[in-house]
Amino acid sequence: MRRLLFFISLLTTFTCLAGNKIDNDGAKPDSIINLKEVAIVSSSLHSLNTSTFQLTIPSKLIARSGGQSLQELLSSNTSLTVNQYGNGGLSTVSIRGAGSGHTAVLWNGVSLQSPMNGGVNFSLIPTILLDEVAISHGGQGSLYGSGSVGGTIQLNTLADVPAGLGVSLVLNSGSFSNYFSGLKVNYGTKKIAFSIRTFWQDAKNNFEFTNDAKYGHPTEKLQNGEFNQYGALASFLYKITNNQQFTIRAWGQYHNKNLPPLMTNEISKQNEKNSDLRISADWMGNHNQFQWTIQSAFLSNKNHFVDSITKTDAINLGKTLQNRAELTWFLHPEHRLVVQLLHLMEQGESDNYSNNITRHRISLMAGYRLAPENGRYSFAVSGREELVEGSLKQPTFSAGGSLRVIKHLDIQANISKSYRIPTLNDLYWAVWGNPNLKPEIGFNQDLGVHFLREKENSTIDFNLSAFNNDVSNWIIWIPEGSIWTPKNIRKVHARGFESKASLKYYFSKNWNIHLNASYQFTKTTQSGDKDAPAYNKQLIYIPKNKFTVNTSISYKEFELSYTYRYTGARFTDELNEEKALSGYTLNDLYLLSNFTLHSNKLSIKLSVNNLLDTKYQSVAWYPMPGRNYLFSIIWSYNNFK
Repeated sequence: MRRLLFFISLLTTFTCLAGNKIDNDGAKPDSIINLKEVAIVSSSLHSLNTSTFQLTIPSKLIARSGGQSLQELLSSNTSLTVNQYGNGGLSTVSIRGAGSGHTAVLWNGVSLQSPMNGGVNFSLIPTILLDEVAISHGGQGSLYGSGSVGGTIQLNTLADVPAGLGVSLVLNSGSFSNYFSGLKVNYGTKKIAFSIRTFWQDAKNNFEFTNDAKYGHPTEKLQNGEFNQYGALASFLYKITNNQQFTIRAWGQYHNKNLPPLMTNEISKQNEKNSDLRISADWMGNHNQFQWTIQSAFLSNKNHFVDSITKTDAINLGKTLQNRAELTWFLHPEHRLVVQLLHLMEQGESDNYSNNITRHRISLMAGYRLAPENGRYSFAVSGREELVEGSLKQPTFSAGGSLRVIKHLDIQANISKSYRIPTLNDLYWAVWGNPNLKPEIGFNQDLGVHFLREKENSTIDFNLSAFNNDVSNWIIWIPEGSIWTPKNIRKVHARGFESKASLKYYFSKNWNIHLNASYQFTKTTQSGDKDAPAYNKQLIYIPKNKFTVNTSISYKEFELSYTYRYTGARFTDELNEEKALSGYTLNDLYLLSNFTLHSNKLSIKLSVNNLLDTKYQSVAWYPMPGRNYLFSIIWSYNNFK
């Protein structure tokens, strides 16, 4: 009966949105190509973002990644801390020393964070489903709500395509019987745009590793590590008038994975299945000085965990209904106001809850941006207030901007207050849950410089940012005897600096070189109570040093690329008394060649990952593969006008 009422609520929401005209703008409107009459600008929320450190992964790089997961894309091209529980296992991301639940993850403006555990598994998102990936460092809770304490990752699947037909086929074959196939079909006219993407992946994941947990450090082969997944994402865009459009997206996915034993265990008979459904619909348009978006989305995740040894069989079902209305008022070319109203209904069903849980959250956001057309300076301020089950939470805010001090050089500054409310698991998990938890509150300050110089044959782009983030009531699960329970740590202090540099140089029409480098230093410690045993100790799995370098050389249709990644040592216990998990370096290499004939393009790519066969662990006692290979073929055809 509850499920029936939930779906009736969803249907009613869509009906109301279709019948009521509420002016607004979306978190990431599609940049329309074939519907040029609709002058919808890029995200108004993005224009209010005052973070001093932002990164956009080029769409060309996303397209080339083929059958990679989002976890692999982020690991290879950013300085983010990516913790991976074994190859193909759970993958979480940390930004600026915050926890995995402190990163807001949005898909076309829809939050992907689980209402039950607050996380997102980045290894389950194939890049063939994405067109844009943008990362913003620092707390932006006033813009993106609960969870944006360390940073925000925005994922976008564009619904618009040029008029005509486009087809793309991806085929991968790699080590450990890793096979991937993906197909993308786009079709557009003057009135409609349609896209469907589908994928399938299967892997035995039976690599050899050195087991440091056993006497003599024997070489073993990973057992019970097989996984397979498949899914599809479809989008449909309809141009209502020259100034309005309606878009609907549907994303379904199934993942089946055996969970291998830890290096400290002999055997595992565990299996995990995840079924995901994500549906969103939005109506966008503009009139005179106003631009709007109204969006409704439904998300469902079913997790089925089985352990035949311990006779465990558990099903967890999380659902979210999101309704968002957003209005942008362009008072003047230099001034804009943005107002957003957001409603979230979260549900959790689990054998580990005493009963099914439903939680309602309503928030109101308002922001202002000043940005002269000459680009000499900009300023933005925003605030948000949220009502959770009838209780008002502390208001959050963000304020900052940039100033061009000399040609090519900008100084940036930002101050913000962010928050994260406890997840349903934090509050209601049987025996372990803690209903007395307080929301986390973070105060973040940024100061940075940005240098950009573009010439006819070269581009230099450099960004350096220092950050400071104090988080009160930090929620962490800690053991009390044999029972783990979440508690509010009094305060956590994260500080450090991050930098990135990019150089592009064209020697001639046929030769060019591209260099990207990023470095991040992060110290995240428990503060507040100087008498606490863990005072001033680095939090677990937060490396102080993270360094990444990407170099590529291109000649005509050939490209050779090399990636160097260094992740520093990480502690695995709260008191930093046990031996730290060793730091490690990874070296990756690929050779790409492109062949074009009329409207057809064929790309052939050979990748060698972990070139030097480094033995390492991302998370303690979860082995990772040594040197491995991947062969990719991407064929595409289009007759776009």
